[in-house]
Amino acid sequence: MRHEKPCCFPGRKRACCLRCHFNWEQEVIFPKLPSHVREQLMNEHALLLEPGTTQSMIESHNLRELVWFRAYCTPSEIDHCEKDHAKLKGKTS
Repeated sequence: MRHEKPCCFPGRKRACCLRCHFNWEQEVIFPKLPSHVREQLMNEHALLLEPGTTQSMIESHNLRELVWFRAYCTPSEIDHCEKDHAKLKGKTS
């Protein structure tokens, strides 16, 4: 799921698009999650990258994943994720 263009991942603090944000989550956060949660979120990421994704779909996903992240991740990782979510609000591709 690597981004084909030069981008913010790795190297910058904030993601420029959903794909970069998902890449960061999959490389930094997902190894800490139980396998069934990781699989569910990876499936959701794939669906959210499809055409027709709405902002409400993304926001629902964000809320679901943050429940898991708060259980398994450090405060700085959660903060990073929440800041990405805020920056990406309104971007669906």
